[in-house]
Amino acid sequence: MHLKGPQTLTLNLLWLIPLISILTTGSIIYYNLGFAVHTTEMAIIIVGMMFMLIGNYLPTVSYQFEKQTHPFYRGTELSWNRTKRVLGKSFFFGGLLMLLIVLFSSKVAFGIMLSTLVIVIINALKK
Repeated sequence: MHLKGPQTLTLNLLWLIPLISILTTGSIIYYNLGFAVHTTEMAIIIVGMMFMLIGNYLPTVSYQFEKQTHPFYRGTELSWNRTKRVLGKSFFFGGLLMLLIVLFSSKVAFGIMLSTLVIVIINALKK
């Protein structure tokens, strides 16, 4: 069975629910045992994984699906193909960079998250 459109993204995002639950439960237990819990780093790791998942999924979205979900989209199929590749790469590498940088500093990773969002928004507005 081959799923298309939002069904694929929904199935791919379903694994995040147990992951977030396990991380939250583990951090509560860890905190109650007297250890320091870095919630900022956990949140950045989850957002980085979501960025990577969206960046991996975005190039598979078809032009027809985009026209159905956004009827006022005026771009051509060629511009949509270029846009989705650039946005997909931006999301994926931004998420990967967040996962790598969170090992060193959560403040730097937060800045990378914001800069990734700015780059994605600028690329989306350029068409």
